[in-house]
Amino acid sequence: AVWGDARWAYLQAADLFVLPTQSENFGIAVLESLHVGTPVLTTNETPWRDHSFVQGIHICEPTLTSLETSLMSLLNRKVSDWSESDRNTLASWADARFSWPRLVNDYLSAYARAKGGNTATAK
Repeated sequence: AVWGDARWAYLQAADLFVLPTQSENFGIAVLESLHVGTPVLTTNETPWRDHSFVQGIHICEPTLTSLETSLMSLLNRKVSDWSESDRNTLASWADARFSWPRLVNDYLSAYARAKGGNTATAK
């Protein structure tokens, strides 16, 4: 495990982040990898399957065979040749979709609905 600020350099230096899981509610480490532009491979048992259209997000079945096939395919496509431009595009997508300034009004609205009040917005 790599914790704190050390994880950013670690994730950014990686050619690929792999989260092989049979059940994951979100996978914050996937988002952290995306935020630094590192492509990811995870399973269709995560919400990331909904973003499989994004270049750099790779989805497989949660089986050893599917994971092995996906890894070999990515290696054959030379995921290590992922360019700086590709990394910047992926990081920009993640930031535009999942940054706190983007999400704060969604959270405020959800809490207001749960409370039974009007939709709130951040100022």
